[in-house]
Amino acid sequence: MADPLSISASIAGLVTLADVVFLRLTKYIKSVKNAEKEIDDLRKEVNLLGGAVNMLSRLASGHEMEDEPFNRDFRMYHIEGCAFILNEISQKTKKYDTSPKGKLLKLMWPYTSLKTKELLADLSRHKENINLALAANSMEALLRCLAKEEDRSRTIADIQTDVQKTREIVDMSIKLRHPRTGMWLERLPTFQTWLLSPGSRLWLSGIPGAGKTVLAGSIIGHALARSSDKVATGFFFCDYKNETTQRLVSILGALAYQLAKQNEQAYVMLEEYYCELHPEKGLSGSPDSDDLIKIISTMAQLFDQVFLIIDGLDECQDTTEEVVQALCLIAESCDEISMAFLSRNEDNIREHLSDPGIDFVNIQIAAHKEDITEYVTAEIQQRIRTKRLHFEDLSLEGEIVDGLVEGANRMFRWVACQLDNLGYCMSDEQCREALRSLPPDLPETYMRILKIVPNAQQSYVQITLDLIAYADPKLILELRSWAKDLGRDEKADLIAEIVDDDFLPLHFAATLSLPEISSFLLAQIECQIEEAFIQRAFEWSVDCLYGSLKLYRYADMQNWIQRCLGTDTSKTQYTLQTIRIFIQNSRETPQGLSLKALH
Repeated sequence: MADPLSISASIAGLVTLADVVFLRLTKYIKSVKNAEKEIDDLRKEVNLLGGAVNMLSRLASGHEMEDEPFNRDFRMYHIEGCAFILNEISQKTKKYDTSPKGKLLKLMWPYTSLKTKELLADLSRHKENINLALAANSMEALLRCLAKEEDRSRTIADIQTDVQKTREIVDMSIKLRHPRTGMWLERLPTFQTWLLSPGSRLWLSGIPGAGKTVLAGSIIGHALARSSDKVATGFFFCDYKNETTQRLVSILGALAYQLAKQNEQAYVMLEEYYCELHPEKGLSGSPDSDDLIKIISTMAQLFDQVFLIIDGLDECQDTTEEVVQALCLIAESCDEISMAFLSRNEDNIREHLSDPGIDFVNIQIAAHKEDITEYVTAEIQQRIRTKRLHFEDLSLEGEIVDGLVEGANRMFRWVACQLDNLGYCMSDEQCREALRSLPPDLPETYMRILKIVPNAQQSYVQITLDLIAYADPKLILELRSWAKDLGRDEKADLIAEIVDDDFLPLHFAATLSLPEISSFLLAQIECQIEEAFIQRAFEWSVDCLYGSLKLYRYADMQNWIQRCLGTDTSKTQYTLQTIRIFIQNSRETPQGLSLKALH
């Protein structure tokens, strides 16, 4: 994912939208004689609004550069109002970008005179409020100008102090959330009911790349904002890369710890249990999931309401059913607990949560079109400012917005990858060609990323993929990052500890940190590695593997290939025979040889 977007970046996204609308209105007015005065007035107002918003963005950015604190959950009502109006006009006038002048003469203005005047008045009102905000001397004053009265007085400083250690888990999720995205969830009556009603239960499910974990940060933020002596919040993020987060005892222990930090009696309960496990005389014991379930249920009764939010149930892999059953038992055991799960819509989860007796309400998560538009416009402005995106034809800005919004299929991750790709375009025509041939989904997007890797670096890509996909035990991100900073000899020792000796020759694996492509690959696919993608990537890189086989001992290759291909003896023997011939002849990579030939 791209760098976390700040409030200034969110405001900057409105500049992009204003530019697109202004250019379209200008093109229409120049092509149509005697255009209504209201349309020209609207165009001028959009231009003035764009200038005001641009100044506001610079003011906000300047204060953020000075590390002046601000509330990331802040709702920018006037900015949102402008974005709604401009987005509506942009959609209505999209056809002006592609229509030749002759056809523009025949196109009708999509609004009545009365509606045009209303849009003009609304934009003018929002612009006046933004101009007032420009007089602010600090980010705090800026937020006071734009916030509602109740938001100004709200603070969660005490809560952040109480749960400082556990809050670090959710920080990245909150940072990745764009300030004005995900508001569709806030408006849902079902979500409001969950916030206000102890004992209510939600299951938010969605496809990969839809922003579930980022949305979890927003939900946790709403829960924390309601925390008090009588309202507690606990949360947990399961991670497929970290087996510790997949264990039921780890999940329950983290929830119990968070509740204990928010109530003195709850703390005493947990302390007593700890003493039971660690007597002064005798052997220490390990926490038991049944005991922790009882403790959490008893703790919850000390509060009027307890929010428990667990993200990534599907990432628990083999322990998913055990985790879901235990958490459902906690939800049913205490009327004070408001439980929320976030996960993919998988069978083993759905079977439990669709039971009418458990009473979980399902909300399908998908990035709404407004959220995607907001994200795209803000990202375009951010990348233009940081020189990561450049084009000569200003109308291309609108084409990028329309193309990515329409092709996103409700996936933020897909949009981020396409923006990265557009940054490599050397001309406006290349950008347009890229927009005309956008990949349909994330797996195809990742394959295109792999295909543009230079030939000289492909061997390192293959090594990186092998370590990610086949290392046993799996390499966690922290170890991989650490390995890249080690010297060659030190790294060989490290890999010897975490990868079986017969799995990957150490002298070959030790080259992992040499190219920057390793970190590039990790950044691109770490968020989401699917089995199908790994298989296709392995097929793509197998030729590169054959080109490096002379570095392997034959026994090492046999063990490695058996690991990769499984127990199919025929495939393994065929592969080894091909390798033996290749080594004997000392030739370059066999032409046309790929993993597909083994099937």
